[in-house]
Amino acid sequence: MITFLRILALKQELSNIWNNYYNDTDYSTTHNQQNPSISSSIQNMLIYQCLFKGLQETCIKSTSNDAKILHVDCVFNNIWSENSGSLVYIESTASNIAQRRFEAYNCYSSVSAGVAYIFPDQTTTLSYTEESSIAECGQDSVNYIFYNKNGNVKFSYINFSKNCFYTDGFYIDTQSFDNITYSTIEENNANKYSAFAVLNGNDYSMKYCNVFRNYQVSTRCGTIYAIYTELYVYNNSFISDKGNGKLFYASTNAKIKIYNSYIDSTTDYGSVSSINSVDSMTVSLNYSDFSPNLIITNQTYNYTKIINPTYKIQVDTHRMRNRRF
Repeated sequence: MITFLRILALKQELSNIWNNYYNDTDYSTTHNQQNPSISSSIQNMLIYQCLFKGLQETCIKSTSNDAKILHVDCVFNNIWSENSGSLVYIESTASNIAQRRFEAYNCYSSVSAGVAYIFPDQTTTLSYTEESSIAECGQDSVNYIFYNKNGNVKFSYINFSKNCFYTDGFYIDTQSFDNITYSTIEENNANKYSAFAVLNGNDYSMKYCNVFRNYQVSTRCGTIYAIYTELYVYNNSFISDKGNGKLFYASTNAKIKIYNSYIDSTTDYGSVSSINSVDSMTVSLNYSDFSPNLIITNQTYNYTKIINPTYKIQVDTHRMRNRRF
């Protein structure tokens, strides 16, 4: 009886998670498997608590039109793909993908987009990535970690740490961007361009994020990069980001506007503006150091604080659950 009730509870839990993203109640479930075989022709699929380890191909690939895919509580460890996207590949289809509470470690591809390559042929598709940790992924000769073009794109509660890439960690080019929020982008290495890049869309926004100790090799572009769009930065922390480029880089027909944020470097290029006054302070804060298991350490930084006398600013620490591969 207890086992039966647990099965019912699990079924209801999965249904609730699915309904957070999709209205369609007809879907299949892959649960608690190691290296499950996911057909590229799937329509509606929920992948739950699965381990993908040591594969030499893309884990989840969709060639179906109007597919709805959701993976939850999955671990991806040591994945390599000779095609774009070691975890997810979607191109030229109206497929939807939601990625929730996953952990990726040492995942990369030899072509483009070390973790996810998502390029649907419609602007109305869903591409959400939430409550997840991506650590030590990518290669310095391969362009991106996340490549998102078209669709309704959202990143929230992401820990993005110790990744390397040739051009951009996050490459986002869409007319429908639903923010990057409550995320930490820490200690990543951009061989050429930026840790976070937005292009050609309507207004983008970045809220309540920590951007710590990222390094840019090239003198071109910046840690935060925008072109042909406007990027609004609210209540973020930028601490000890180094390299040969700028911290903020507004390229052709772009504007970057910063509100109520901590910044310890004022290097910028193009139309970059900050709201409210600035003073220097010292703060001791905890941050997540993924390697791949969660380690919390203490560091002291000098930073510049943009003050709004009517708004209390807080440096957020985003912590993920500790899991071992």
